Amino acid sequence: YTGFPRSLNALGVLEQVLSQRKAQGIIDNEGKPFSRPAAWDDAKLALEQGTDVQTQVEGGIPWNYTFCPQADFYIKSHLYGDVFAVDQLTGAQRELVTVAALSAMTGVDPQFEGHKECAVFMGNTKEQVDELCQWLADNYLLKAKLQ
Repeated sequence: YTGFPRSLNALGVLEQVLSQRKAQGIIDNEGKPFSRPAAWDDAKLALEQGTDVQTQVEGGIPWNYTFCPQADFYIKSHLYGDVFAVDQLTGAQRELVTVAALSAMTGVDPQFEGHKECAVFMGNTKEQVDELCQWLADNYLLKAKLQ
């Protein structure tokens, strides 16, 4: 959702923060190692898995963007197929990250509100999502949504 330029900027900031923390003697857990998903080498599998994941994220309701089949294919095969196939985050964690990322952007209010619901569909409680949004608001990170 953030696009490659924003993603690369975020990774640069994360790298700097981790380097500073390491210099201070703080050792951070690196998490689960990356493994290449099979869907990355099989477009049909990516589309099938992506359709399943998107249906789960949407609360069990299949979503088809028939107005623009190319966008429908891309969203299902790349975003929900390729990107969500990486298992370093759970679906619940991924939706919280999505809510946090969307909270910092302007012009994405429908997606922000929608992914707050999706975060619950993926296993978070409404209270957890509300707590995240309150923390973002308290720390001025939800500024775009408060204007």
